[in-house]
Amino acid sequence: MDPPTPFTQQLGRITIVVIAALFGVFAVANSQRVDFSWVFGETTVRAAPDGDGSVGGVPLIVLLLGAFVIGAVVAILTELYISRSRRARKAARHREEGAG
Repeated sequence: MDPPTPFTQQLGRITIVVIAALFGVFAVANSQRVDFSWVFGETTVRAAPDGDGSVGGVPLIVLLLGAFVIGAVVAILTELYISRSRRARKAARHREEGAG
């Protein structure tokens, strides 16, 4: 018989499911297309030729996901840089204590 799963692991799994569900609802709610100015151009929303819906533009969820991913990468790189600096300072302090 397997030991029971720890409460924190169960809570983590539930949290992931809730976040995934919220993401799905958020994605559906933000599926409308929006105008966006890129570095080398612009996308605009136009009415579809058949009069049903719109064409062009960028789905808002794509822009939101892009901003999230860029923010996460910047946070990870910043944390790596800071932790590397801390380790270097700690190693320098350790060397000074050993030589002193």
